[in-house]
Amino acid sequence: DHRSLWQWMKLEKLVVALVISLVILVAALNIICSLIMLIMEKRKEIGILMTIGTSQKRIKNLFLLNGGIIGIIGSVIGICFGTVICWIHEQFRIISLPKDIYIIKDLPVVIDFNQIAMIFIFTNLICVLAAFLPAWYASKLLPAESIRFD
Repeated sequence: DHRSLWQWMKLEKLVVALVISLVILVAALNIICSLIMLIMEKRKEIGILMTIGTSQKRIKNLFLLNGGIIGIIGSVIGICFGTVICWIHEQFRIISLPKDIYIIKDLPVVIDFNQIAMIFIFTNLICVLAAFLPAWYASKLLPAESIRFD
């Protein structure tokens, strides 16, 4: 009876999901902070764009696009790296498990492209959502104050 092994594997899967969620949360906070710093650095340029007639919506979309690009680049690199690591393990069985504890000799890995697609969509959605607050802030800057700001 391997009921305890299956329960342990379910618990381990939950812990991995929680750890990955925390990593994604930290990445989202990093995007927020990076975009806020970019807005502070480019405040004068944003004011000039608004003065010459750029709409608040375009300013907001510019920073949403910036957050989306950051997300796409990061998720593509992460997915490529993770997929290559999994493929290498599938080919060469790098991670072995102790035989006295487990009934299998190495860590089973399955590359599921549906899960990869879901992760890609989810992480990019989070990146765009994380970019929304700084983008909204940039679109609400007053042109006169932005140009005067040093």
